[in-house]
Amino acid sequence: MVFQTMTAPGEDVFPTQANYDLHQREVMDEPGWPKMAFIEHRVANDPTNWWAPNHAGVQAMLRASGFTGIQRIAHEVYVCEADKNISDFAIEELNTLFPNRTKN
Repeated sequence: MVFQTMTAPGEDVFPTQANYDLHQREVMDEPGWPKMAFIEHRVANDPTNWWAPNHAGVQAMLRASGFTGIQRIAHEVYVCEADKNISDFAIEELNTLFPNRTKN
């Protein structure tokens, strides 16, 4: 898949853990933490620009959406492929949202 998005400044990628304690939120201020900036009004006079993730945020969103092999091939352009193995988390989410679906 080719993924293109407007991004917020920042090239760093913070090595996040799988889980943090509720009282460890200060880690979100670390350079390279995956973030998205909310755009209240407009950027480039485009009313459809609502969010701008940083580089780490793009990678994190793609991983969390079930993509692997993520590579940035140009500024704000990424390529990736769907992971053939659906995570237990994704299956649990699907079963919650669609309880009558055919189970895989």
